[in-house]
Amino acid sequence: MEKQTISLCMIIQDEEECIGRALENVYRYVDEIVIVDSGSMDNTLTIVNEYSKKEGFPPLKLDSHPFEGDFSMQRNYCISLATGDWIFIFDADETLDQDLLNNLQRLCQNEFHDLYAFERRTRIDGHLANLCNFDFHARLFKNNGKIKYVGKTHESLTGYEHLQLVNATINHDKKAEWQQKDNERVWDMGQQPPPGWRKVDGRWQYFREILETPTYHSPDKSAWSEDDPRVALHSFDEEGFRQWYNQFAFQLPAITEEYLGLSPKEQMVADVIATEYKGSNALDIGCGNGKVLVSLLKQGLIVDGCGIDVSDAAVRACRETASKCEVNAIFKVSSVESWPIDRKYDVVIAFDILEHLFSLREDLHHIKAFLRVGGLFCGSVPWMRTCDAPTHLHYFSEESLANLLREYFSDVKVTKIDLTGGPEYHLVFTGRKT
Repeated sequence: MEKQTISLCMIIQDEEECIGRALENVYRYVDEIVIVDSGSMDNTLTIVNEYSKKEGFPPLKLDSHPFEGDFSMQRNYCISLATGDWIFIFDADETLDQDLLNNLQRLCQNEFHDLYAFERRTRIDGHLANLCNFDFHARLFKNNGKIKYVGKTHESLTGYEHLQLVNATINHDKKAEWQQKDNERVWDMGQQPPPGWRKVDGRWQYFREILETPTYHSPDKSAWSEDDPRVALHSFDEEGFRQWYNQFAFQLPAITEEYLGLSPKEQMVADVIATEYKGSNALDIGCGNGKVLVSLLKQGLIVDGCGIDVSDAAVRACRETASKCEVNAIFKVSSVESWPIDRKYDVVIAFDILEHLFSLREDLHHIKAFLRVGGLFCGSVPWMRTCDAPTHLHYFSEESLANLLREYFSDVKVTKIDLTGGPEYHLVFTGRKT
């Protein structure tokens, strides 16, 4: 296949602190750079023009287009100027790992996939800013006129046919003062602030005690419009997901006893078990590296534990964790639907699992079958506006999650907690089998 041309597309405004770093990182690997400025008042455009004079710098299209409160409109205008076979969406406060840069052309040679999503790691002042360490952003796609952005804020791509997750990293590095300036700019221009933020004395501040009214009431649907791809991946390739997750799970480290501390959401569940189910047996679905199950066993909150995961790499990490912490636990490679129901459990645990389950209601039937009468189903999911990834098939508010769980369990409780102050909200749930 002949070489594919790549257009790098950026929308910018007042990016003098980081635009040079971004261009220096990527200009040697693309065939065209398209930049749409939304009205910079600092030295951003001077820096761009200076970079365009560098030897080997690709053709530059620099245009101005006022921002009208609609990020999709701005991005779609930018990509309309691109002439490459493929488009890579890039932000000024990002850089790409060398492995990703080296493989851009190889990805574009693939004749099946028309959209690629990459792991993005966000750091503020050098510190990881999101709890789970990564999320996925769809950035590289065929310039076929079909793939466009939708959504005024939290914009996402639609119109693609075959999405592929790629285990390569986009680095999103910012200084704290850049983040604050970005917040003030986009919120003052009309973008809806995240929950808990409001303007006081001319500055945006975060108020943890503010409660939001849920805007999403239907289980298994996104909080966004029906044509948004985040509703669900209807062409979901289960085996492809397993293969991707198995690759990701190779990064899961086994842990030693000194690192067995539970996160706040895990501790909430542990407190319920300690109060009402101490000395019980438990099944941990999607056991990760085994930290939760091993911690419960080590504390004596449960006396018998089993963990299942679709990734053999994760299961190996779980077994190593159990060995290092000197606890006896069984870990097996299995999905929910393939796990036998001939043994009953007092507690079934599922932390950050339900959002990934393609056959969600069918799997909830299986989970209910695993439990003894009176048994506890517990765990957590991300709140619907906290994080987004192509592997998330369902998005939950407090109300929608509670309504869904009440179809299968009684005494359902859902609590929204802020894990980082970022905010990074998760929904912790409990329900019982009657």
